[in-house]
Amino acid sequence: MALSANLIAAIADKQHRPILKLEIDWDGDGVFDDETGYVLDAAGIESFNPDTGALQPGECNFTLDNLNQRFSAENENSPIYAYLQGAFLTTKAKVSLGYYYNGAPQTRQLGIYIVRSVVPREQARVAQLRLLDISARFTNTPTYYGPRANVGLSTVFSAFADKAGLGTASYATAGTAFGTAQFAVATGEPLGTELGLLAIAEGGRIFVDESGILTFNDRDTHQAALQSPVITFDKESYPFEISILRNTDDAINRALLEYEDRASAVSDETVFQITTPITIPAAGSANGFYVPGEITLSIEAQDKTRWIDYTPVTWASVGTAAGNNPSAATAASAPTGGTAIPMVQGDPTSLAALDGNLYYTLTVGGTATGDGNRASVTFKNLAGTAEAYVTAFTLIGKPARLSSLYATQADDVDGQELLGGQILPLQLKNPYLPSTDKAYQRALDLLYFRSVRRLRISLDSAPGVPLKAGEVFGVLDAAKSKTYLQQVASINWRFNAESGYECSIEGLPALPGPLQLQLGDVIATPTDLITTALNEGPWYWAPTGDPDKNALTWDNSLWGPLSSPSQVGDSVGAVSDTITTSVVQVLTWDSGYWDVNPWG
Repeated sequence: MALSANLIAAIADKQHRPILKLEIDWDGDGVFDDETGYVLDAAGIESFNPDTGALQPGECNFTLDNLNQRFSAENENSPIYAYLQGAFLTTKAKVSLGYYYNGAPQTRQLGIYIVRSVVPREQARVAQLRLLDISARFTNTPTYYGPRANVGLSTVFSAFADKAGLGTASYATAGTAFGTAQFAVATGEPLGTELGLLAIAEGGRIFVDESGILTFNDRDTHQAALQSPVITFDKESYPFEISILRNTDDAINRALLEYEDRASAVSDETVFQITTPITIPAAGSANGFYVPGEITLSIEAQDKTRWIDYTPVTWASVGTAAGNNPSAATAASAPTGGTAIPMVQGDPTSLAALDGNLYYTLTVGGTATGDGNRASVTFKNLAGTAEAYVTAFTLIGKPARLSSLYATQADDVDGQELLGGQILPLQLKNPYLPSTDKAYQRALDLLYFRSVRRLRISLDSAPGVPLKAGEVFGVLDAAKSKTYLQQVASINWRFNAESGYECSIEGLPALPGPLQLQLGDVIATPTDLITTALNEGPWYWAPTGDPDKNALTWDNSLWGPLSSPSQVGDSVGAVSDTITTSVVQVLTWDSGYWDVNPWG
């Protein structure tokens, strides 16, 4: 979301009149009460994990004036007394920040948060209000999913949102080109971590937006955002320090992504098996009816190292069709040998007579999505008045292994040489395997954003800028004719009467914006700029540069250094934008060369 032109102008202004607005919907009716007049000071933080993309809940903390005990749960005269009793579960708060400019407030809603606590400090006559975004509810919640084969990543996202207890109005997807995982499995890791890994598998982004909606951007939407700054700072004219640094902190020059063995997620294996005969009691009789001999077994997946201690198993369906559970079921009148006894799924239809059958009912553990490791089976002997023996009973399922039998690695050779051959690796396990070519691109994505050769921007202390983690800002360095685009890796903001509205921002590289070439570089006279089309990924380095320069440039031909300027068509032939000069003539392309013709 771009900031308004007036808000951007207010941020650049030398004289600031900051604004903070706090609104709380105490009774949950959708109408927010303005509590701004009670705010003494406030602070907030947002960040994201650049390694895993894991959600890190945004947080705001307020000190409120409580002289009249408005925020004290013991004060029965408080107009919000009823809403201060018990735990805060769904109470929402809006926070907006900005400045007065041209006689009007210019603000941006920073987010909709959940009230986590209101703590009165009676001696100081204040109250501490803590707000967290909606992801705080489920970020650390263990979650299970699948395994599932050939499932859309947006489908997995919706399943996770459901597990988080979010209604359909509280989560959304952006984009129409989501990828498909050859398999997907979650094995009890925190849901925030799983969402980050899901975003990496897509090459997209999962975040909580300013409206409090958990949002999943597909790769195309995310890449477009990484080239579209919310605000651009002019390094020379903005009234605060902007530091442009080499990306040495936590930088990498090798990315290794390890994926689950694909075959194990789509092939059924034996999960539980009876090989030693089990005795089922003989049928009895009472009141003229037969009473089946009955025994119930609680079953656990027998390979505990693989399926219990670490990861769940998806049991195959219960039924009689081939491939369903049980995959084998036999009974006899004796532990070895004897007469075969028919095994029938379900309960006896009648207890009026012995029908010679051994019945069974089976419940496999977990839910429709395959969670859980336990099952239960009940055998009922209506074969006769003698004991029966289950000689074989096999249950199958799909285990979710921790081992990663497929991995892809991307190396930044120049970045390794820059450090004298030192390897700075990033190693991630990802359970959402895209196609193998896309898996490699995801490793290249990670490598690009964290490369030791990228630059990062730091604003240690600046007037407040209402940005959110993951959004993109630009820094124009006019002296070098360059604009650097950066993701907000973390932002801390503060608001109080003494210092006003301040913030500090740490950036990480975003994607390059459109390439700009000055016509004067290739044609002697004009000074207009040509802006090329946006370039598509994958974002990796390949030896396709000018051989004379021995350079490694982007694999897309529009990214490398210009060829020899003697051949104008070689340099600007691919440009589709209109070139407009400031005079009454226009450059046109005619029969393989540039020519000057009258305008009109």
